[in-house]
Amino acid sequence: MLLFGAIGDKYSRRGALLLGLGVFGGGSVFGFFADSATTVIAARAVVRTGAAMIMPATLSLLAATFPRGERAKAITVWTATSGVAIAAGPLVAGALLEHHAWTSTFLINVPIAAVALVAALVLVPPSKAAKHGRIDYVGGLLSVVWIGALVCMIIEGPHFGWHAKAIAAAVVAGVGLALFVARELRHPRPVVDVRRFTDRGFAGANLAVAHQPGRSDRAGRRHGTGRGAAARPQDRGARFRGRGGEGAGRHPLTHRTLTRPH
Repeated sequence: MLLFGAIGDKYSRRGALLLGLGVFGGGSVFGFFADSATTVIAARAVVRTGAAMIMPATLSLLAATFPRGERAKAITVWTATSGVAIAAGPLVAGALLEHHAWTSTFLINVPIAAVALVAALVLVPPSKAAKHGRIDYVGGLLSVVWIGALVCMIIEGPHFGWHAKAIAAAVVAGVGLALFVARELRHPRPVVDVRRFTDRGFAGANLAVAHQPGRSDRAGRRHGTGRGAAARPQDRGARFRGRGGEGAGRHPLTHRTLTRPH
């Protein structure tokens, strides 16, 4: 997301938004037609890539479009909307899984992306940074490495035990973060000015945003609609079966059978 934000600032903020919406919608269509665990995971990766293009582009467009006097209000609305979406996502997904096929969690994204694409073309003016130096691609790659390793550690360790994979992910996350910070402190145009985290207000706001998905996920699990619930597709009518045929289940709408790879 950090790297996509820098690329959008340099070349086209609206172009980054439109491309992100297209990737997001395309990944959702791909997920709707997925027929195995592998393709579901691949579709989720595509959707997340699109979202990583959209999020920084929207905030950058706000800063570029609204005058200084109205910018704070616009960013406040953006922050509040993001918080509501983060909290409502697991609940909406749970409701869809309760009454429809699991593919509905992908399909619901398509009309939203289509409407947003049209709105962006009509309402959002094209813009880019007046002066933008060389993009720190190495820093962007390091951010992907250490954040990805951190997520892997968070998933693997608490849920599946602190085995070699989880420990290796923790080491990669720590080393990657150290290299990322060192790189950003030296680069003239860093993807993130890490010195700003010494400002309590800036650091606190980012910590609150980062903590919000976990809070909404825990709330969703308490109501049986969070990721914990979605992780048990056999409880929602979209069951995976092993190669030997045990626990076979049919897709409730398309009657496609999903196979969990071993």
